[in-house]
Amino acid sequence: MLDISKIKYIDIHSHLHFPDFDNDREEVIGRMRENGVATIVIGTDIKESQKSKDLSIANENIFYSVGLHPHEDEDITDFAFKNQERYFEELKELAQNERCLCVGECGLDYFYISKESNGEDLEKKKERQKILFRRHIELAKDLNIPLMLHVRPSEIDGNREDAYLEAIEVLKEYDIENLKVNFHFFVSTKNVLAKILENENFTVSIPAVCTFTNEYNEMIKAIPLERLHIETDSPYVVPKARRKEAKRNEPNFVIDVFEKICEIKEILDKEEFRNILKDNFKRMFLG
Repeated sequence: MLDISKIKYIDIHSHLHFPDFDNDREEVIGRMRENGVATIVIGTDIKESQKSKDLSIANENIFYSVGLHPHEDEDITDFAFKNQERYFEELKELAQNERCLCVGECGLDYFYISKESNGEDLEKKKERQKILFRRHIELAKDLNIPLMLHVRPSEIDGNREDAYLEAIEVLKEYDIENLKVNFHFFVSTKNVLAKILENENFTVSIPAVCTFTNEYNEMIKAIPLERLHIETDSPYVVPKARRKEAKRNEPNFVIDVFEKICEIKEILDKEEFRNILKDNFKRMFLG
């Protein structure tokens, strides 16, 4: 069993292996140790999943995932689609370590394809994403570990639900009663949240978007504490208070997300909330 007894905050989604950290990664990890911060470093294709694994094995407060981002480089996605058996067998091999906590990030990303395509071409791109999404679901079930979902709606005419609703429909094709699923970077609607919460094994994680807009406050208030995680998605989405000093997000800044959620949800006992988040992590990724 993995030991997380010294951990205070868990950033469940970061890309600490990206080149953005090549010049000071050890310093960032050192600050993480000082602050009691752990993270799951998320794979976005085979190469990046290998980097995530290597970083995790070398650092006790870092875990990893394996997967193919739904809007990864077109050449990579095309190769994975045409060589599915080979591609997902390699991901499965990379996952053969207790430090691999989930499959992903995977899912549906309609944001770019809805702006680049229409008609039959758009439907073909959506269907290809769904086929690769299903392969990730099957891999997670095979490995008996959770899914880490990347779901981004088209936002055409303000639509913040389409990709979420279709992802949920794809998940329903499977025995989801025994499948744990996290919707990472959740910035959708209360309607979508309600549909996610219908399954007790589904959770959402909130990024630093909440530090610079009040747009999602009511949705965040509606999330039960036991279904909530926090994340950075670093190096992206720098918290508001850090923007003068940092051009890049990092796992340590998950503390800013924690503090902002305490403010939004009017949580006074922060120690109790930290323990709840830690229990959520254990139940989702270590249970």
